[in-house]
Amino acid sequence: MSTNTISQVAKFGGTSVGDARCIQRVLGIVNEAPGVRLVVLSASGDTTDHLVDLYDAALTGAAVKAARAYERIYEHHTKAAQDLGLSLKDFAELNDRLAELLSVSSQIRRKHPDPALRDRLLGFGEALSCFLFSRFAKQKGRHTAWLDARELLPTDSRYGQARPDREGLKARVEAKLRPLIAAGVLVVTQGFVGADSEGRPTTLGRGGSDFSASLYAEALGVDEVHIWTDVPGVYTTDPREVDSVLPIPHLSYAEAEALAAAGGKVIHPHTVFPARAQGIPIWVGSSLIPGAPGTWIRAAGPKADAQVRALASQDYPVLWIGEWPEAKATECAEKLIARLEEKGGEVLYRSERRVVLAFAERLKFNRDESRWLRACGEWREHLNVRAISLIGQHLDANAGLQARLPELLDGFGVLASVHDEPALAWRVFVPRDQALGLLRHLHRELLENQGLTAHKPAETAACSA
Repeated sequence: MSTNTISQVAKFGGTSVGDARCIQRVLGIVNEAPGVRLVVLSASGDTTDHLVDLYDAALTGAAVKAARAYERIYEHHTKAAQDLGLSLKDFAELNDRLAELLSVSSQIRRKHPDPALRDRLLGFGEALSCFLFSRFAKQKGRHTAWLDARELLPTDSRYGQARPDREGLKARVEAKLRPLIAAGVLVVTQGFVGADSEGRPTTLGRGGSDFSASLYAEALGVDEVHIWTDVPGVYTTDPREVDSVLPIPHLSYAEAEALAAAGGKVIHPHTVFPARAQGIPIWVGSSLIPGAPGTWIRAAGPKADAQVRALASQDYPVLWIGEWPEAKATECAEKLIARLEEKGGEVLYRSERRVVLAFAERLKFNRDESRWLRACGEWREHLNVRAISLIGQHLDANAGLQARLPELLDGFGVLASVHDEPALAWRVFVPRDQALGLLRHLHRELLENQGLTAHKPAETAACSA
């Protein structure tokens, strides 16, 4: 393949660029894949967490905690630069960037939250990763350029959850990115980060680097997106909670979206949509075990056999469940639901007779709301709830599953069980202290007993080991 063409966008997560040895491994992976001409990077290791700590500490006036968070960021990146053998000139520029980070953090005013300033601060993590990787790649002889995502990805001004302008991105890709690729340059850019119409940095939400990679792939019209993480693909549930997980070689776009939306943490929930729009397959694998098969996400997923494909779980601090005896909600119930949404409620499920809403904290009601609450069916508030989602297409057509569910759930304090066919999910809400037991029980009965070979994923050593 010519060095001036692109067939893949490769995104590397925080663990993949966690230290100098990781960065060296990433360059090796990229050098072995001539179709990769755009590399999208996350912040290194725990850098984003440290940046969040820095912002929160400065906001509350905890100067010592803020200084400690900055010190961790400084030490982590200067050590990586030293281990990579970067030049004195590169070290000087790295110190300038770290000094800029410190200057931005000094602008945080105590007890004055500033979402725009927070996004500006959080974007430093990806910028530092791109700086280290691009300078190391140049040192090793690659014709490399770092194209700042803040000049490439236009978004709105919803700081912390910015929405990308896909048409604007395509125009900038053609004007700024495509010529570099045509010239044989390996381009590096940040995931997670963009900028609004005023040029102010924005972020796409935690884990948004996957989303960025998919957006760039759509704009470029490439053949594949490769998401490199610390696990070798997608599993039937979280390996940290169930030892005997099963690898999933293939998922449909719809199944991957459902799994991510239900709490699966391998890819960002918005990642699939841009790739799906262009029919671009997504591969998920581990940079720590480059030879592992991984998981392919494609339009042509497995045959829809109405079987459970995976389990996911998600925690909710406060859950409200409303039910009505009639087949249609009353007018006051409609008003109450609207009011609950105004109070920050997220509708997890709604049918003609039931609604399930999640909240970040307990609610307080005025007199009218209390009256509506009493008049509109049966409402129950539950604290510390986990939703376990059974992911699969056409589960309502699986008569055997429906017949087994009452038995499978027997003995667990099930608060509600709902089937959401558009989301490809059958959700079971239980108290959080019972959730892990139920998750393992359902995994054993619905996945391990289907004749597949269960196994625990191979341990992946840290890059610096």
